[in-house]
Amino acid sequence: MYNMCMNKHVDLYLFRHGEALNNVQSNMVGGRSDNAPLVENGVRQANDLGERLKVINLYPNEVYSSTAIRARQTGQIALDAMGVFIDIKLDERLHEQDTGDWTGCLAKDIFTEEMVNTIEASGKDFRSPNGESMNDVGRRMYDWAESLGSGTDDEANIVFAFTHGGAIRAFASRLYEWSHAQTYQTRPSNTSASIFRKIDDELWHMTALGVEAIDLEVYK
Repeated sequence: MYNMCMNKHVDLYLFRHGEALNNVQSNMVGGRSDNAPLVENGVRQANDLGERLKVINLYPNEVYSSTAIRARQTGQIALDAMGVFIDIKLDERLHEQDTGDWTGCLAKDIFTEEMVNTIEASGKDFRSPNGESMNDVGRRMYDWAESLGSGTDDEANIVFAFTHGGAIRAFASRLYEWSHAQTYQTRPSNTSASIFRKIDDELWHMTALGVEAIDLEVYK
């Protein structure tokens, strides 16, 4: 008889970074820009996240981050608040969508009516010049998630990853084949958690999207 207690699974927590400079400069196309550290509020958000994780006794076996400074800072501040001493593994696949030649440009100069129509026509396959499409991001996020190790017996491998709103929504879109509109309109807030689980060789299942730290205990 198959023993249900022997399931091996991964619990994946994707945390969006805290509020960063590119978030408060919303008139600019940010993309993968790495000159956007956390602002004061973002530091506070990251610390609050770590404090909350400590209160609900949710600790990781592994921690990853995109290479962006805003994600790395969020991860380190949260871990420090938890009192956790674990190396953060950096992975480019967790980075934000690459906006290519548009990075650093004024949004009003890029997103003209004509360009918006072009983007909508191409949907999730649209790429900015020398950039990535939503589907590109979803594929690399999925490849990264598939590389994670499973837990042993009934102990889940709890993985934290500090990443970006665009990367999180692209991953969910890849799993559930969302439309371009649904993907674009999905905007996890800073330091919110999106939670995914994989049991044995089954498909990834999303249990929460954009959950605030105060509500995380419900999803443990």
